[in-house]
Amino acid sequence: MALFYRILILLLFSATIVSAQNNRYNQQFQIITENDCYTSLSNDGYYTNGLMLSLQWTPKKKDSLHHIKFNSFEWGQLIYNAEDGHYDFEKIDRPVTGYLYNGFQQKIYTKKQNLLKWSLSAGVIGKPAMGEDLQNAIHKFWNLYRTPQWKYQLAPAWGGTFSLTWSPQVGKYSSSRRFAFKPVIGGSVGNLLTNAMAGTALIFGRINPNSSTVFWGNHAGHSKKDREFFFYLYPAYYLKAYDVTVQGNMFKPDPTPIPGKLNPYFFQGKAGFMYAGNRFAFGYSAVYENKQSLTQRYPQYYGSVQMNFMW
Repeated sequence: MALFYRILILLLFSATIVSAQNNRYNQQFQIITENDCYTSLSNDGYYTNGLMLSLQWTPKKKDSLHHIKFNSFEWGQLIYNAEDGHYDFEKIDRPVTGYLYNGFQQKIYTKKQNLLKWSLSAGVIGKPAMGEDLQNAIHKFWNLYRTPQWKYQLAPAWGGTFSLTWSPQVGKYSSSRRFAFKPVIGGSVGNLLTNAMAGTALIFGRINPNSSTVFWGNHAGHSKKDREFFFYLYPAYYLKAYDVTVQGNMFKPDPTPIPGKLNPYFFQGKAGFMYAGNRFAFGYSAVYENKQSLTQRYPQYYGSVQMNFMW
């Protein structure tokens, strides 16, 4: 019996050593919820609600270049109303629609910690996107108004989008550094979204290298020294060629009672913070965007909440 306990203690000690050496969790579940009321309870319109879920994992098979890779399946739904959800036909100033999508994404990090991210997604707008169903269900639950705008929503349109993002690791990483500068360029092509973008993230606080930071959705670490907490500013500029939530079906334009006019020069600015511990991460950002459709009376504001669970 004494020998049994000695063997058990040895096995537990060995498992602890292995766990300490393997400082990365291989799976992650992420939730991002966005809503205009996350910035102000009086804010209620335009991009009014979004929910994005993803399941991420690390491939067991390593490539010959020893790149770090993360794969993920994603699902999301976005809802767009007019300036105010109470408005009926006469005051609706942009197309009304839901946007439902799912897809696959891969993030690849080189030895120098440069990020290459690509994704392929399929989506739909109009009634099959179930924006009307979800918004009415949420409003009924909270005893809010029922928006009259959905009878004017865009006609259904299906399609796909391919996206690519590049962000290098600027400068040599140091755990004592409390500032990071992350240039980002990217673009999307498809009959749902077609655009090019360029932005810069300015980060103040404790942040890990590109391949293990919560900023890119892949925090790694089991110990206190691996934890992250930082504030950031992230302005980005988009040159848009097509947006199905504004222009509707690319191949079969349908007459709509609420036509939109794409804003080709689109700006998005984020200001927020992120925290990542051993198995849980949390972040919040306030987001400003100028007009998606030039028919809008005003730009739009909303809040974004992110939660990550790792195992």
